[in-house]
This record gives sequence, C-alpha cells and structure tokens, in this order.
Amino acid sequence: MIGAVFGDIIGSIYEWHNVKTEEFDLFPIGSKFTDDTVLSVAVANKILNQNYATINNKAVYAMWYKQYYKRYPNAGFGEMFSSWANSDGIQVQESESYEDAIRKAISIGGDSDTIACIAGGIAQAYYGSIPQEIYDRGIAKLDVGLRMTLKEFEEKYNIKR
Repeated sequence: MIGAVFGDIIGSIYEWHNVKTEEFDLFPIGSKFTDDTVLSVAVANKILNQNYATINNKAVYAMWYKQYYKRYPNAGFGEMFSSWANSDGIQVQESESYEDAIRKAISIGGDSDTIACIAGGIAQAYYGSIPQEIYDRGIAKLDVGLRMTLKEFEEKYNIKR
C-alpha cells in the first residue's frame, strides 16, 4: 500500500511533464499525493473497517470513495486512467529495486502518477521493502489522516517497510 502511495507522489510531478530517462529527482518541489493515493487509502480504510459491511459490497466502497473525495476534492480526480491503460505498461521484474521500478515506470511517459502508483505497489511486494530515504520523504508528503490510515493498515496486516 505505502509503495503505491509513494509511487503516486514521486510520479505526480511528471504526469504532465514526462521524462524519458531514469535520471530524475524522486521528490522535486511540487510533488504531492493525488487521486490515486486518496482512492488507495479509501480502499485500505474500507478494508480496515470491513466489520461495517461485507468486503464485496459495492455500495459501501462507493460511500468510502465519496467520503474521501469530499475530503480531498483537489487531489486531481479526472479521466486520466485511459492514458495508463493504453501505455506500454511496466514490468517490475525488469527492475533491480523499488526505486528502479519507479524510475522505469515514470520514464514510460503518460499518466506518470498512476503508472508509478501501480509499479510502486507491485515493487514493494516484489522487493519486500522500500528504501528508508524514500519512505521518509514520501511519508512527509502526506497529511496526518492519510498517514494514520496507512500506519494502521501496515500494522494490522504486518506489512514491512
């Protein structure tokens, strides 16, 4: 989960200013969480609170999405998913580390925050952790509410950093 969030933050600045190289600053001024983080955390919060309804109840997911949208209406919600769906994708197996996976994802171009969000989540699972420097810089970009939900999610599901 946190890997996806950090991929989103790192990719946010490159979404409309694509870079076709793997040599770039991971957290330049202006990098921030986007709608991808907001909806990922909404799903985590729903799962953490699944005692309120069954996990497959679509109406309950919609409620969580709407609640988070109201909290973060300026997070960049829009119809950018299709540019990711038509991209070349990213093969995390071709990377050498979490950071390398993020860099390769962003270097594809297109909807960089979404592509890096997906690659970051997969890379965290694949490599088993996120480098401490990336973790520290990424977590600092989140507000208290997002941090608390992610921390609770990591603790409940024993997810390594």
